[in-house]
Amino acid sequence: MLVAGAAGVVLLGWFWLRQRRLADPVIDVRLFAQRAFSASILTNLLAIFAMSAMMLMFSWYLQLVLGWSPLPAGLAQLPGGLSGAVGGVLAARLIPLLGRNGVVALGLAMNAGAFLYYTTLGTELTYLTLVPAMVIGGIGIGFAFTVNNDNVLATAPRERAGAAAAVSETAFELGGALGIAVLGTVLTGAYRSNLELPAGVRGEAARESLASALTVAEGLPAGQAAGLVRAAQSAFLDGMHLASYVTAGMLAAVALLALVGLRGVPKVIPEEMPAAARSRPPAQGRAARSRPDGRPLRGWGWWGRAGWSWARGRRAASRSSWPRPRWSRCPSPPPAAGRSAPTAAGRVPAPRPAHSWSPPRCSG
Repeated sequence: MLVAGAAGVVLLGWFWLRQRRLADPVIDVRLFAQRAFSASILTNLLAIFAMSAMMLMFSWYLQLVLGWSPLPAGLAQLPGGLSGAVGGVLAARLIPLLGRNGVVALGLAMNAGAFLYYTTLGTELTYLTLVPAMVIGGIGIGFAFTVNNDNVLATAPRERAGAAAAVSETAFELGGALGIAVLGTVLTGAYRSNLELPAGVRGEAARESLASALTVAEGLPAGQAAGLVRAAQSAFLDGMHLASYVTAGMLAAVALLALVGLRGVPKVIPEEMPAAARSRPPAQGRAARSRPDGRPLRGWGWWGRAGWSWARGRRAASRSSWPRPRWSRCPSPPPAAGRSAPTAAGRVPAPRPAHSWSPPRCSG
């Protein structure tokens, strides 16, 4: 294991140096030279780290300790996801008050507090006592994700926005994998070290995991099976509490990092206008048309623009019959004072009804 870890570190360093020399790198590592960008990526990675660990531990806890089936166990975690969406909406309103670094730090601190609450879980628990911690942790995750996703693209140069988005997505995937691997290992290690088999029970398979212990208990007498289940669940809870303490401490440290690393990022990030847009002349003619209420026609499609243009033309034509429309076949003499000027043939244009679709007729 040590040899594999050392080899991984060496290969990672070689990859880093090679990407810095390439004109078109797979991952633009030069983006990490910016403090705000690096802090945003790291907080995103560790936030998804914590969320993946929470989903893993809750799935095991609800099914293996409380005995729920998979469907209710999955539906029971919905408050956390829904509260994350609420946190994303509230984050924009808190930025003017706390700043971007303050909102991210608050979200991570709320998530750390939720993990501290998970250390009190036992074998007997009502679901309603678990919901507040899930809601608090979900809102905190929503704060951190929403602001950091904006920070990643805002702190990177515009021409490297694609590379910044790729790094952010890679951090998400890496954080999820690390959360399951690291905290799963901590939980499993604590379970194996704390498990004490009841007297008369011999089974190394029960030390592999809680699920294996429950399987072994199915083939034992009732008394030994009950003792093995209690011992295995107690050892699992010890490991879950240890993993929760580790995650809470890590999130608290990252909250301090975000508070310092994201300091100086403006509350409202100005959007730079491309040079081509700055040098483009103002729209004229058809491109400058708008609806009767003054709003532009952009986004309506060709059918929307054509429809509004036709409606405006019909309105103008229905209000007055002079000057005569283009399709009229009547001559256009200069108007006389006091009345409509007759044509050379002594005719004057007949007014056209507002609802008529035919060209104006000449009478006289």
